[in-house]
Amino acid sequence: MTWWSLAKRIARNTLPLCVFGGVNAFDLVRHTAIVEHGWLLSRRRGLPVDKDGAPLPWYTYSTIAFLVNRLPSDIDVFEYGCGYSTLWWMRRARSVISVEHAGPWAETIRPMANPNVRLIEVPFGQEQAYATTIESTGKTFDVVVVDGENRVACLKIAPHHLKSDGIVILDNSERPAYRDGILHLRNKGFRRVDFIGMGPINTYDWMTSIFYRNSNRVDL
Repeated sequence: MTWWSLAKRIARNTLPLCVFGGVNAFDLVRHTAIVEHGWLLSRRRGLPVDKDGAPLPWYTYSTIAFLVNRLPSDIDVFEYGCGYSTLWWMRRARSVISVEHAGPWAETIRPMANPNVRLIEVPFGQEQAYATTIESTGKTFDVVVVDGENRVACLKIAPHHLKSDGIVILDNSERPAYRDGILHLRNKGFRRVDFIGMGPINTYDWMTSIFYRNSNRVDL
């Protein structure tokens, strides 16, 4: 008997069923959505990845599932905050521009990026320069992701550089600190849909929100 077979037998026979409401603990770990989404692997690596180790955005899983089924491939994306989301977007977008305040993190992502990715570094402490980086691109975008520093300022600037049918994605949108930025989008005519639940790495639920107008790229 291999060690894995022995471990499975021990898990099946010794883990108390009552803790999980009568569900065998081994089956709970092996067959539920936390495995299908890749949560166990992401938790172990400390990185947002799927079950095969491919990069995921650090959004809630429900947001990711929604975007995969809705967004076309001819989109231009701007991100406040680069990361594994950049690597995910680059496989689904025509172009990705990301601004990042942490130089070492940007240099970690850069070698993994495709030619359709541009990374811009703005050091810590330059909050206004960080928020206005989008202005220097001279472009409008289908998607603006706000998942980095100075998020309220970024939310207020984003609509000016968004295509008429573009969307804004705000991660951690449940945080009271972002209310002024959210209110600004509402006053600009944006509607909001919230995706609440688990995502990679974390052991708790949080919220990722998509802000959209009547005409939008995600058929809302």
